[in-house]
Amino acid sequence: MENHDKFIKALRNLAYPVCIISNSDNGDKHAITVSSMTSLSLDPASLLACINKSANIHQTLKVGKFLYVNLLSSSQEDISGICSSNDPNLSRFENDHWSYDENDIPFLNSSQAIIGCTIDGIVDHATHSILILSVGEVILNDDNPDPLLYCNGEYLKI
Repeated sequence: MENHDKFIKALRNLAYPVCIISNSDNGDKHAITVSSMTSLSLDPASLLACINKSANIHQTLKVGKFLYVNLLSSSQEDISGICSSNDPNLSRFENDHWSYDENDIPFLNSSQAIIGCTIDGIVDHATHSILILSVGEVILNDDNPDPLLYCNGEYLKI
């Protein structure tokens, strides 16, 4: 097995929390499933998220732009699948999962947590961009406290 394949296998064996990043750009709504998101700092509160440059949402990501990081609960596997699909006929927003803020930006109100963020910086690296996100409002959902995880190509629940 080559080192590249070993690297992929090593990372596939880690369990990651599943998130959906959502935003709006000139009235067009966007959402993408992300498993490469982590905290960066507690003070100031900030996150890192990695987005593939080939993703439709990528073109909407600019410094100063607002978005939501929706930390999925164990009951949201279906919307994660929808937002990770490349199928152009599969609409991410033709369902009752979404709510909208006063600026018509979509968020998933049944998520474990909803974190409003502003993009503070973008670092390009190979096939992805690393977003540095400044955390604003955090909404916790006590009704859905269990996270949705992804490991070795499968969803896991605690």
